[in-house]
Amino acid sequence: LNPTHHPTLIRATMSARSITIVLITLSLLFLIAYPLQLVRYAVYAIGLQTFVFIFHGWPYMSEKYYDASGSATHLSLILISLLENPNASRRQIMCSVFGIIWATRLGSFLFQRILRDGKDTRFDKLKKNALTFCTPWAIQALWVFLIDLPILILNTTTTTTKEDSNSI
Repeated sequence: LNPTHHPTLIRATMSARSITIVLITLSLLFLIAYPLQLVRYAVYAIGLQTFVFIFHGWPYMSEKYYDASGSATHLSLILISLLENPNASRRQIMCSVFGIIWATRLGSFLFQRILRDGKDTRFDKLKKNALTFCTPWAIQALWVFLIDLPILILNTTTTTTKEDSNSI
C-alpha cells in the first residue's frame, strides 16, 4: 500500500499521530504540574486553549486567535497566581509585572501579524482535520505553562523571612 494514494489512510495516520501528540502533551503538563502542586494552573492553561479552539478555531478552522489565546493564557496564569496571594512580595509583583509586559508585547505583535497577513501558513496542512488542528493548541498550553513556571512557582511560594519579602 502506498499511503500517498489512499487519502483515508493518510487521514487516519494523521489523526492517530495527533491523538498521540495531544496525550503526550497533556501527560507532560500534568506530570510537571502535579508534584509542584500547580495542577489548577495546568487546568487553566488547557482549559483556556480548549475553549478558544472549540468556540473559534474548530468551527471556523481558523488560527486567527491562536496567538491571542496564548497571550491570554500567559496573562491569566500570571494574574491568577499573583491575585491568589494576598501577601505578595515586591519580588512576586515585579516578576509578574515583567511577565505581563512580555506577554502583552509578544501577543500584540503576533496578533497584529495575523491581522495583517490574514493567516499563518504553518496551519494550512493542520486545518484539514480537526484532530490534527487541535494539536498546536494543546502544545501551546504546555508551552505557556512551562514559560510561566518560574513565575507560578514564585507566586505560589510563601515567603518566610522579612528579607525575602522585601527584596527584589
